[in-house]
Formats: sequence, structure tokens, C-alpha cells
Amino acid sequence: MKLKATLLVYMLPLLVLPVAALGYLAYHFSTTLQQQLLYQHVSKQLQLQQQQLNEFLNFHQTRLSVLSASRTLSEFLTGQSAEQQVAAQSIFEKFLSQDHNIRAIRLLKLNGDEQISVPTMQSSPPRPDRFRNEYFSVLQGMIDDYIIFVAHDGDNSGLQLFFARKIYTNEQNANRQLWGYLLIVTEPTPFIAAVNTPITPNSVNLIINRTATIAYAANQA
Repeated sequence: MKLKATLLVYMLPLLVLPVAALGYLAYHFSTTLQQQLLYQHVSKQLQLQQQQLNEFLNFHQTRLSVLSASRTLSEFLTGQSAEQQVAAQSIFEKFLSQDHNIRAIRLLKLNGDEQISVPTMQSSPPRPDRFRNEYFSVLQGMIDDYIIFVAHDGDNSGLQLFFARKIYTNEQNANRQLWGYLLIVTEPTPFIAAVNTPITPNSVNLIINRTATIAYAANQA
């Protein structure tokens, strides 16, 4: 009897420990596999959202380039007659009617005052545009010829997405001069869709700009 008890004492660990080790390894590999699958899912969804954002941004940036290269706009920048301004405004209105995402198209002078605005803004207090427009400081800080940013548009509207480009006179010449800024203002629809569609139940989507600050979030407060 003592021999059986002794054998049981020695054999029990030999039987239990391999089973426990096998169970632990199975759990570990199962958890690792779940984490890898979750990572692959998150990575795929992030790439999809990024692709959709890039397509939207590239599309409107291309439209901005086409508009800035308009011969009608170039003639207005050179002559600045009333007839040329009407023609340039007509081009803006045509662009606006072709894309329902565009809320406004604006041509700003170098000092920030609006030369052309489509549609015409109804502003309450008579003050210079450069003080009314919160985004003018962003334009003043432009280093490249193009910039995309999010800012408030007017006193009562929410955040809008701005596509801005520097406008020059004598664009094709070496002695070109900075005239002002051309802006396309759109609803940040793809930004809203991205931040309001978390990939996992406990995740939060944020759009970070190149300065490592939050450009857009679900809760703008």
C-alpha cells in the first residue's frame, strides 16, 4: 500500500504538469492569434479609412489647382477690372455648382480682405475680413504653396475643411509676385465619417496633423 501511495505521489505531478503546460501553451497561442487577427483587422480598416481620406483630399486639391490655373482668374489678377472680376466670379460659381461638397470659394488679397466670395457671405458687424476670418493666421504662416487645414468659418458655423493655395501674378515668370490666396471650403464629411466610426468598441479615432496635434475628433468641445 505504501508503494502504491508513493508511486501515486510521484506519478501525479508527471501526469498533471504536462497537461497543465499544454493547456497554458494552447491558451497563450490562442490569445496571441486573437491579438494578431485583431491587429490585422485594425490595420486593414485604418488603411481603408486613410485611402478614403486621401482620395477626398487629392480630389479637391486637384480642383483647386485647376481653378488657380484658370485663364479667366489670371486675367483678373493682372487687370482687376470690374468685367474681369465678374467673369472670375462666374468661374467660381460654376465650380461651386459642380460639387455639392464645396460650401464656398474665396479669393483673398494678401492682407486678408476678400476680393471674391462665392456664395456671398452675410456678415453682421462691418469689420475687416482679416479679423473676421479665424483662418487668416494659418494662411499667413503658409510655407508651401498649398495647405489643407480645419478651422471655423464665420461666427456661427462649425469646423470646415479648407484647401488653400497661394496666388501669384506673372505665375509663369521668374519675377512672380504673391497676390493673395485662393480657398475652397468644404464640409469635413470624410473626417466626420472616420472619427465617428471606431474600429473596435473601446477605440477612439483621431485625425492628427503633421505637427502632432489633433486636427479633428468626434468631440470638438
